[in-house]
Amino acid sequence: MPDIDMSQRDLGKATSFAPEDVANCILKSAANAIVASDRDGTIVLWNPGAERVFGFTEQEALGQS
Repeated sequence: MPDIDMSQRDLGKATSFAPEDVANCILKSAANAIVASDRDGTIVLWNPGAERVFGFTEQEALGQS
């Protein structure tokens, strides 16, 4: 990766992300299992940590109860 010399002000601009992008990054990079379901108990969120813990891929888990 090339060295980049940026001022603090420029760095703030370069790392300005939408909150949902930040949340998605956290979910995808978390080591722990993160699973969410809707009110009916249907799985609507399944991160890579859940894949490691439970052994099911995201595609296999989403939509299941």
